[in-house]
Amino acid sequence: MPHVTDTRADDELSIVSWVDAYGFVVEGCPLPVAHAAALAQAYASQDPRGRYWTHPVPWLKAPRGTRRRRDCD
Repeated sequence: MPHVTDTRADDELSIVSWVDAYGFVVEGCPLPVAHAAALAQAYASQDPRGRYWTHPVPWLKAPRGTRRRRDCD
């Protein structure tokens, strides 16, 4: 089975990252969590030797003890 690591918390958006053929870490654009996980699985199924993972969008993480304000409600 391909190697996929999911390091996200319960954030709304997630980023897929991977290591390219030259050893550099590459990141995709923010996607909904379910889409990012599915994309990482799809990439991993096409390149079983690769390493793919998802992680929260860093600039959307709220500091501990605070609530995120949702302007789109």
